[in-house]
Amino acid sequence: MRLARPFLLLLAFTLLTVVPTRAQDSTIQGLVVDETKAVMPAVQIVITNVATGVMKTVKTNEEGLYSALLSAPAIYNIEASVAGFSALKRERLKLDVGQTARVDFTMKVGSLSEVLEVSAAASRIDAETSVVGQVIDNRRIVELPLNGRNYLELARLTTAVAPSAGSRPDSKGSFSSLGQHGYQTNILLDGVDNNSRASGGQLGFEAQAVTPSIDAVAEFKVVTNNNSAEYGFRMGGTVIVSTKGGSNELHGSLFEFLRNDKLDGANFFSVGQPKPALRRNQFGGAIWSSLRLSFRWAFRPGCCRRP
Repeated sequence: MRLARPFLLLLAFTLLTVVPTRAQDSTIQGLVVDETKAVMPAVQIVITNVATGVMKTVKTNEEGLYSALLSAPAIYNIEASVAGFSALKRERLKLDVGQTARVDFTMKVGSLSEVLEVSAAASRIDAETSVVGQVIDNRRIVELPLNGRNYLELARLTTAVAPSAGSRPDSKGSFSSLGQHGYQTNILLDGVDNNSRASGGQLGFEAQAVTPSIDAVAEFKVVTNNNSAEYGFRMGGTVIVSTKGGSNELHGSLFEFLRNDKLDGANFFSVGQPKPALRRNQFGGAIWSSLRLSFRWAFRPGCCRRP
């Protein structure tokens, strides 16, 4: 027992300090040169999150290259500076979840106190990685017709995605991609494994363990080809979900989605017949700030028929 106790303490400490997968992270990288196209080492790159004011500083290496891993998709300001040259600033660069953006700088001789603004935007075509996927932002999540208010149902609208053959109709967003069965789909929520392993996994009642409110989801990316190694252990497509949070202000929203037979049109093939009863009210809300909190309450009367 005396030998086992230190071992158990060490094991517990190791488990608590394990860093989760960083598949949801975004990256800014690029090359810094002078006006003669010579590479510039030791240039300081300061990347600032506009929402939080948190700064990350990196320097270019001997080949003039830099790379910064960022923990969440957001809007960033980037400034490059070195003695003997005017500072360059690129403002309001929007990074999507899992995106690798390239931002290059050409330094000009001048005073360090002089700041020149770079207006060129980063390319929306991902030329830095071989991963193929599509990002669905919060506006489309909230505004597109979505029966059940489960954001994962929208993943089926992306390219190279099909309904999962053989899965139950109520499997809550299960889909097939990369030629694999639905249970090979990997779902990551803020970098944490969110795959359902209860009730038969994705062939059971849920495709994911936790279903966040759509108002709490900032955006998600559906990877349908060339999966990167950090995405995990499954051979199918990958869904990378990023929830809202990380700003310095408290934000929130309330919602109600209503479906009612009084507002629905009659079925073309049942003209003159009474419309079937339908009463559906889904309401709730979300709160987010530097701590991510959300809540949802969906109400469906059991007496009513659903289509």
